[in-house]
Amino acid sequence: MTKIEELERIAEQFEQGINPTELMNEMERIFKIPALNDPDFNEEYLEVIELYRKISKSRRVFDR
Repeated sequence: MTKIEELERIAEQFEQGINPTELMNEMERIFKIPALNDPDFNEEYLEVIELYRKISKSRRVFDR
């Protein structure tokens, strides 16, 4: 599966209500998202970071 296909699959799973923490862990593994904010990574992988942040924000609501 290509990285774009992986990103689309994760976006679909997010819309289906899959556990956001699991999706974030999977994204970290697949896309090798750095633990600390990296502006160069963020710029190069904008779509990945946008989805990651969207999932992260929903997790705060999801966990309450």
